[in-house]
Amino acid sequence: MAIVDNWWPGFGAVGESDGRIKYTDPEMMAGRTTAQVLMDEKDREDDIRALPEVRGFARWGWNVALDVRRLGPVLARAGVVPARSPRRATSSSTVENERPSTTKSPVPAPGGPAR
Repeated sequence: MAIVDNWWPGFGAVGESDGRIKYTDPEMMAGRTTAQVLMDEKDREDDIRALPEVRGFARWGWNVALDVRRLGPVLARAGVVPARSPRRATSSSTVENERPSTTKSPVPAPGGPAR
């Protein structure tokens, strides 16, 4: 099982909300270099993308998360698309009645522990 920020099982899509702190905070880096943190995150993403349940993967930072005009296309590239085009964006818009699982959602995986 892998722990991810967002999981839309109906779309087979994973969403990761990335902040920069995990690459710069010594406590979060746990003695690793920035390069090692980046490589570990890349390996983790590769493992998640390889899961048969995962068909799409998206990453975004705060600058994108706070702008629906930018977040929508990021999610669409991962396969998370609205059931219909909204006339105007609202905070209560849903995606094809498929809400993401709660933050830090497990993605089922055959064998192997989460990273």
